[in-house]
Amino acid sequence: MYVIGVTVLLFGIADARVYCQDKHAGGWKPLGNTCQITCSTIVTAIEKLKISDYDHLIEETFKNKINVSNNDIYNIGQELILNNIERKSYPICSHNDTRTHLVLYNTYHRLLSDEHFPAALEKLAGKMTVRLTAECENTKSYKTSDDFYKKFYQEKCRRKLSKRADVLAHFKKFLNRHADLKYQFDDKMTREILETVDRDQTRRLNLDFTNVIPHMKTALRYHEARINKKLIRLKGTMCLTIYLPGCYCKVGYVENHGQCVKPEVCISKEMNEEYLERIILY
Repeated sequence: MYVIGVTVLLFGIADARVYCQDKHAGGWKPLGNTCQITCSTIVTAIEKLKISDYDHLIEETFKNKINVSNNDIYNIGQELILNNIERKSYPICSHNDTRTHLVLYNTYHRLLSDEHFPAALEKLAGKMTVRLTAECENTKSYKTSDDFYKKFYQEKCRRKLSKRADVLAHFKKFLNRHADLKYQFDDKMTREILETVDRDQTRRLNLDFTNVIPHMKTALRYHEARINKKLIRLKGTMCLTIYLPGCYCKVGYVENHGQCVKPEVCISKEMNEEYLERIILY
C-alpha cells in the first residue's frame, strides 16, 4: 500500500463556507480555524491517482528492460485502455482482494468518522442491558406447565449475544444507521464485533461495549495493510489560508457551491468511483 499525505494548502483569503442550515455542516468556526475540502480538491486527487497508476504500470513493465520499442509503448496504451474498460464493467469486483480490503477499510473508517457514534454506542449498551435483564428476570418467574418452552427461554437468556439472531439483527441495524449508505455492515462483520462483547463473561447482563471501537480500529489497520494501491489522505489542517468565520462541512462531505455534498457528486460518470475509495477524508 502506498499513501500520499495531502494537506489542503492555499494562500490568501478563501471563502469556502457552506450554509449553516445544511444538515451536513458542522458548527460555527472562527476566523482561520479550519480548512475546507472542496470538489476541486477531489478531482485533483483523482488525477494524481491516475498518474500514479500510470507511473507504476510503466515502472513494472520496463524495470527489467534496457531498450524500449514503439511496440512496448503501444502495448502499455492498450493495457491502460483494457484496465479502464474492466473498471467500468466491474465496478465492485468482489474477487479482487485489494478491492475487498479497500471496501472493508472504507466501511470501518467512515463509521469511525461519525463523531456521534461513541455516545450512541454507549447509549445502546445501556438500553440492551435493561432489555436483556428484563428478559432473563421474566424467564426466571415464567410459569408454564410446558417444560419445553420454559427450557427454550432459559437457554435463550444464557446464549451469547453473537449467537442470538434478534440481537444480531438489532445491532446490525444500529451500525448501519451510523455507517455510510454505500458501506454497510453485514451479518459476519456484526457477529465479529459482538464476539468482542461476549468475551467478557462477567458482564453478560451489564453490557460493556468499550471493546467495540478498539476492535474496529484494529480491523481498520488490518485492511489498510492489505491494500496494494496508493491512497490519498485529505485532511483540512495546517492552513496557510485565511478562512472566513462560518460553517464548514463535516468529515465525509466536501464543499460544492456553498453546500455539503458527498465526493461522488464531484465526479463525472466517465471517472470510475473506484478512485474515490482510495481518497480518505479526515
